[in-house]
Amino acid sequence: QNPGAAQLEGKDKAMLLAAIKAVRTPKELGESDMQELRALGWNDGEILDAVAHATFSMAFDRILSGKIA
Repeated sequence: QNPGAAQLEGKDKAMLLAAIKAVRTPKELGESDMQELRALGWNDGEILDAVAHATFSMAFDRILSGKIA
C-alpha cells in the first residue's frame, strides 16, 4: 500500500506521512517536518497526538501478532 496515494487533503496527508515517518524512520523526522505541519495549521499537541497514536497502534499490532513477547 502506498500512503502517499491516500485520498486525503494536503494537510491531512502531510500528517499521515509524518506519523508514518515517525514510526518507520523516527530519526529522519526532524524540525523541517514539524515546521511543515505547523505551516499547514497543525499545532504541537495535534502532532504529538497523531504520532503517539501511530506508534501505539504499531506497538499494539506487534503485540497481537506475537512479534513482541
